[in-house]
Amino acid sequence: MKIIALLTLSLCIQSIYLITLDEVLSNLKVLEQYVKEYKTEKKSRFTFEHLLLTYIRSENYKGQAWDYACGSVRKDLVSYIANKDNQKGTKAQQCRKYGEILLPSKEKMKFAHMFATMNGIENKNSYTGGFSTLTGWGGDTIQLANDIKNSNGNLNNLIIEATKFVGIKGKFVESSLISDLDAPIILKKKNSSNSFHDIITSYCPTNEWKNRVKNFVKITFPGANKNNLRDVLYKRLMSDSWIKMFIGRKGLSGHKTHVQAAAYAFADYLTKRLE
Repeated sequence: MKIIALLTLSLCIQSIYLITLDEVLSNLKVLEQYVKEYKTEKKSRFTFEHLLLTYIRSENYKGQAWDYACGSVRKDLVSYIANKDNQKGTKAQQCRKYGEILLPSKEKMKFAHMFATMNGIENKNSYTGGFSTLTGWGGDTIQLANDIKNSNGNLNNLIIEATKFVGIKGKFVESSLISDLDAPIILKKKNSSNSFHDIITSYCPTNEWKNRVKNFVKITFPGANKNNLRDVLYKRLMSDSWIKMFIGRKGLSGHKTHVQAAAYAFADYLTKRLE
């Protein structure tokens, strides 16, 4: 009983000290202003969106593969933001360091992961091709397949096993899942007259988050419905050359059934929320 009580207390403490959205948005607003100033002063050929997304993403999601998929962060931008923070006593750099944050809905979301997913979409300006699948839902679906790689059974048995992980444990926990779902929705709202701060401020505290699955499917799988989502999602996954490379990299080339089960489990998660 003491162990259970200590575990419960530990979880409560973790929840209390999770970074809140208000803190994140405060620093994001400052960061966006600094990026705009950088772009103007340096006459950068890169879009504001690209500069911001690569900056936030590159602290936690870095390396040659990420730079290839999303673009390299400008080193002088990193030093520019650092200098601005030092001069003005701000914390814009903190936006690169956020992990899980607590949303007003009491859900958890991985902040940097959401921006990495948006970066993959933005870099090729595609919600359905380019690196959008790899850096978002597709990459996490392969991680899910890897979580169940050592499980045995037929396709139906493996789907049951994979379902235990979606949004719950392993690599495809709730915070990763929500990041994948919200990323294309938020990026789709971005235009020349608003900011990511504005979009997230109006999106997260409202009831619009309840429709995130419907909006995610509409953007990511145009024309799909609850009757064919399994097949559409799996076909998209297996037709993506970057996903195929990731499958090989994770040692899943001989685990086609596990990959299919993971894709179907994710599709089922979405389908249940479309009803």
